[in-house]
Formats: sequence, structure tokens, C-alpha cells
Amino acid sequence: MSLGSPALPIHHVRLGVLAAAAAGMAAAAIHSALPGLRGGPAGDLERGLHRASMAPAPAVPPPALMADARVLLARQPLSPTPLLVAARTAEADGDTALATRLFEAALVRDPRDIAVRLWLADRYLRAARFADLVVQLDAVMRIRPALRRKLVSVIIPLVGAPEARQAIAEALVDNPVWQADFVDAAVREGQIARAFYRLVFDLGENRGFRLSDAQLTRIVKTALARGDVRSAWTIYSRYAPRSALATANQVFDAEFQGAAGPPPFNWELSNTASGSARIEPLNSRGRLRVQTFGAEPATLATQTLLLAPGDYILSSASAPDLAGSIEGLKWLLTCDRTRGELGSMKVDDGSMGGDSAGVPITVSALCPVATLQLVYAPTAQSTPGRAVLTRVGLERVGTGAG
Repeated sequence: MSLGSPALPIHHVRLGVLAAAAAGMAAAAIHSALPGLRGGPAGDLERGLHRASMAPAPAVPPPALMADARVLLARQPLSPTPLLVAARTAEADGDTALATRLFEAALVRDPRDIAVRLWLADRYLRAARFADLVVQLDAVMRIRPALRRKLVSVIIPLVGAPEARQAIAEALVDNPVWQADFVDAAVREGQIARAFYRLVFDLGENRGFRLSDAQLTRIVKTALARGDVRSAWTIYSRYAPRSALATANQVFDAEFQGAAGPPPFNWELSNTASGSARIEPLNSRGRLRVQTFGAEPATLATQTLLLAPGDYILSSASAPDLAGSIEGLKWLLTCDRTRGELGSMKVDDGSMGGDSAGVPITVSALCPVATLQLVYAPTAQSTPGRAVLTRVGLERVGTGAG
């Protein structure tokens, strides 16, 4: 995916506006203040010159600024302000390369100058100097956290350019303060989705980079919603690796042992006013404790499955000595693409106090992604109840018709 050139001028304008705002003083006010500062303390002259040099438009003609800059240079040889004045003068003369070098030199003397960093970021963006651009924006966001969201919006479209993506990756390895803002915003941008997924996948090779479980879940769910099953699984398995051992059961953590890994390819449990489900690991086995309270329906447990076409058996089991009874509790398998039901099995019908006989289910090639849910659908006669499940299975038993 290549970087679309129409987006660049927009971000140039954004950076220019931010740089002007960071300067902090109107041109007319600077022009009226400078004459009184020339004979005053060096600090006052430096502040006035700095503001004048970084104003959106020259507040004082360049020759006058240069004269004041020479006065300041004699008083304070290490001040960055004379370099800023010289940089703006070079810019006014059309020598952008010289202006850039002078601003870079000024930044060495005052690394916290937001306006200078934003000016340089704008120039680096125009010149496709992406590594230098990211360095400047990263520094600004550390110095001025309030600008994070605005500057992240500048970075996100650049993910589509390979050179820029590499620079962004190098910055993200250090888990900068803007990482969460970047991930949360980038995952919503469909135009750069494939490039963003490539970035996230590649970052998974570096142990220094971290995604929270919530971030990983959101990225994967968004990819699934876009129909990009391959990206969803490869990213998930990169950050939440599983055993390579093959198993007939398509359900992960089918015995509720509390296996590591976030949703959607692991259990997502609910705690609502109508009911709750929680996993209780017990030595080599576990259990899913379910309680229902109200008369409203609820989804208590959910897991996304990637299924090959074929015939399957859906089964469930409970702990005989702990089993209760919940009317209206069932396992439900649905096709994500069609939203249609593939099959269901009542938990309170044969699985309480042992293993269920199982329900046959056929999955077609139209349903590569399915959702398994533990659903509570109370009737008018339903009362609060409890159940303890020890296993759920979805075993493939044949290739089916496809």
C-alpha cells in the first residue's frame, strides 16, 4: 500500500497551525514590544526575539530581527534565539535547506522548544524524512501530552508508506506515551488496515513491544468484522501463541482450565444483572460456574472459532456432584458471515450430571468463522439457578458436503 499524496498537504497544514499556536504571541504585539526590549535585560530581549522569530509571519522585517539577534548573541552566546532568527530569515529568503539546518542547531540548545520541533516535523514530512519526522513528533508528544491525539492523526496515514512504517515501528518498540492513542486510532482506519496489520505483526517479533489484551482483542475483532480472517488469526497467534499439538476439539480451553490468551479466540465471560459465568481452574481440570438471576436473556460465555467445512458434534459435560439446573441455558453456534444458527444444545437437557450425547452440526464453506456462545434464554417460568460445566466440545467427525 502506497502513501496517498493528497493526504500530505492536509498534514502540512495541521503541523503549520500547531507550530504557530506553539509560538504563543501575536505578530502585532511582538512588533510593538521589541523596541522597549532592546535596551532592557538580555532575558527580555531573548524572549521577545524568540516569539518574533517563531510567529506565523515575520512581526519585524528580517534586517531588524538580525540586528537584535546580533545584540543578543553578544550578551548570551549560548542562546538558541539568534539561530532561530537566522533560520526565519533564511526561510523568508527561500533557503529552506539553510533554515532547516539552523532550526536543528537551535534545537540542540533548547530541546523543549515545541514550535521548532513542529516546524522541523513539517519540513521532514514534506521531504519524506520519515525517521526524523517520527523523532520530532515523539518528542513533542512527550513534552506536551495534550497534543498526542492531534499528532497521532498525522502519523497514522504514514503507515501506508513502507519507509514511514519502519520508522513508526522503531519508535513503537520503545512503547512511547502515544502508543495507546496510536493503536486505538489506527485500528479504526480501514484504508490503512492491511499496512497496519503488517506493522503490528512485525512488531510481535520484538520483545520490547507490548500490546495489552484489550488492544489485541480489539485489533483481531476489527479484522474479523472486515472479513480479514487471515490477518486476525496471524496477529492473534503472534501475540498469544498456542501449543502446536493437534486436537479434534475445536474449542480452546474446552475444559475451562483458565488457559492464557484474550478473546476472541479464548473465552469472553460476562457478568450481568441476568447472570454470570466464571472459570475456576482445578488442578488438571477446571470448571465453568454459571449462575442466573433475572428474567432477561444474556450471553454468558463467548468464543470465536475458525472452522473447516465438515460435520461436527457439539457436546457438553457437567460435574455430577455440583450440578444444578438452569432452565433456558444452551450452547449456541452461529455463522459469523450469515448470522444464522448452525446448531444448539440445551445444557439442562442431558448434560447436567454427566456427558451429553452430543448434537450433530454441519458447517459449510460459507462459514469459516463461527461463534460459540453459552446463552441464557429464560421462559416465564424460569427461576434463579446455577450450574457447573466441566467441558464443551466441538469435534470434527467428517468432511461433509462443504
